[in-house]
Amino acid sequence: MKIIYILIIFMIPVLLSSCAPQTSDVYPLKGNIDLTGVCYSKIVPLDGQWNFYWDILVDHKNLGKGQEWIEVPKSWEQLDYPVEGFATYHLEAKVEPGREYGIKLKNIPTAYNFYVDGKLQSSSGRVAAEKNESHSRFGSDIVVLSPESNKVDFILQVSSYSYYQAGITESILVGEPKMLHQYRDRRFSFFMLLSGIILIMSFYHLLFFLFRKKDLSYLYFGLAGFLVFLHALMEANKVYGLLFGHTSLQFDEKVQTVLLILVLPATLFSLYHIFKKTFSRMMLYFFSLASIIAAVGIVILPFGAENPVWPIFSIIIMLGIVFVLYVLIKNMIQKKLDAIIVLAGIILLILAIGNDFLIDYGYIYTPRLFYAGWTAFLLSISILIAKQFADSYRRTGILTGELNKKNVDLENAYHEIEQRVRARTKQLNDAKRKLQKANEVLKKDKRLFKSLSITDGLTDLYNHSHIIKLLSREVSRSQRYGSKFSVFMMDIDNFKAINDTYGHQVGDMVLKNLGTLMKNNLRESDIAGRYGGEEFLIIMPETEIVSALSIGERLRQNIENHHWEKSGLKITISGGMVEYDGKGGYEGILNTVDKLLYKAKKNGKNRIEKTL
Repeated sequence: MKIIYILIIFMIPVLLSSCAPQTSDVYPLKGNIDLTGVCYSKIVPLDGQWNFYWDILVDHKNLGKGQEWIEVPKSWEQLDYPVEGFATYHLEAKVEPGREYGIKLKNIPTAYNFYVDGKLQSSSGRVAAEKNESHSRFGSDIVVLSPESNKVDFILQVSSYSYYQAGITESILVGEPKMLHQYRDRRFSFFMLLSGIILIMSFYHLLFFLFRKKDLSYLYFGLAGFLVFLHALMEANKVYGLLFGHTSLQFDEKVQTVLLILVLPATLFSLYHIFKKTFSRMMLYFFSLASIIAAVGIVILPFGAENPVWPIFSIIIMLGIVFVLYVLIKNMIQKKLDAIIVLAGIILLILAIGNDFLIDYGYIYTPRLFYAGWTAFLLSISILIAKQFADSYRRTGILTGELNKKNVDLENAYHEIEQRVRARTKQLNDAKRKLQKANEVLKKDKRLFKSLSITDGLTDLYNHSHIIKLLSREVSRSQRYGSKFSVFMMDIDNFKAINDTYGHQVGDMVLKNLGTLMKNNLRESDIAGRYGGEEFLIIMPETEIVSALSIGERLRQNIENHHWEKSGLKITISGGMVEYDGKGGYEGILNTVDKLLYKAKKNGKNRIEKTL
């Protein structure tokens, strides 16, 4: 039985181990990396030699001045730089043009700007050369890019003035965007799973205390677990940000550190009430007083590299661990199973704390295990409680024939409930199917509504508001990427006379058929819409004026030569054509083509004008 308890506890970290990025033989060397051979199924850490510019915020235009190579990830104060300051990291990557890459930035202290080929892709806090202008904030983000050339420049500007680490302290990952999002979501789910377990176990111990108020160990274990849960809540930026908004980094770190400090006396008080006979009260008071002094010091003193409280308190934690091990080993020698169970959990917690200490001081870069270790420790206490209750039941002989009879009654009730659940499940499934059908109808209606909201009902072309929106978007795209496009505004000649002579029904027929003619004579990339009345607007992306005129003339001739259903009816159009020069907004384009259209009307109609 002893071996079973210990094996269960030691299996917890294995079961709760998080998924790490796959190793790769691809790594940065002297500020360069080749990502063309990276498998799509891998997430690769960009650990290696990056170009480094100390005390310089380098941009895309002045790379190469004053650079050196440093190993990443590593806090720059480990490389003999002051922890407070600013610097720039640069990495040139060889990539596959057109392939989609994801870049995951992880907890870069304390403010950063991330550029790709000179374009800002992600930022956190405010990067500045002066301390009073910098704003600190841990940042984590996933950047998605699809390079057009075979090389890209990654530039990371970092400023740090309020934390004990600086620079790239955790691996930057590259891989398929979908895999990076899955990796992030799995890690977050794993983190929240541990937090939920800790919270449930904390309430579990507090609940036991309500029923057994004489046993204070349950109270202190519950309080210790709840402190750890609060620390985890602040560690999870998604949850904490939703609940409390964005507070300062100094405030967050102070609160988290105070929570961790208070965990020590709460844990020691709980162990004291379990092993009173071998637990020194003087040592208990010593560690409690040291924790209170450390918590006050964290609150009063500025948080950052110069704050001496946490390094000193780390030594107190080590002494507390040694003291707890001494107490547990002493009880284990006396062949107490309780001590063996708790010792197994404590060992896992010690290993997890040691792992995180090594990460904090830059010796290793593994996943943090504190919450996994604390979960194992709480589980050991839960097993201890279960054992104590089991022993109590065995001593009192509660398991009698009456209990067996109640079990039979409970089983019968279970079968009855099971039958009801099955019937209810069937009802719910039927309701679910009906709901799914209703949702499908709703989706179809929404698609139809969206189509109707942007389409002219008579011509089946885009309506006025949507064609203007598309023209504005094309102007923005042209200004951003330098692409060319042409705009053609056309108007039906003598349309009022057609309505007066043949009636509005014939006029509507002309407009409807004209919409069909435009669809049949324009390219798939061209965008046509009814501007208003008998006026139409055509946007021709990536098209110069010469090609656009050819398309417009073909459309004009086909309209002129079209055989209309009404005898004697002949339709011609006049239009204005302009190529966007990259200046001004869509209003200027509309003004120009409108004037050209007026010129075409003035010069005899049934023609297209391209210059004023």
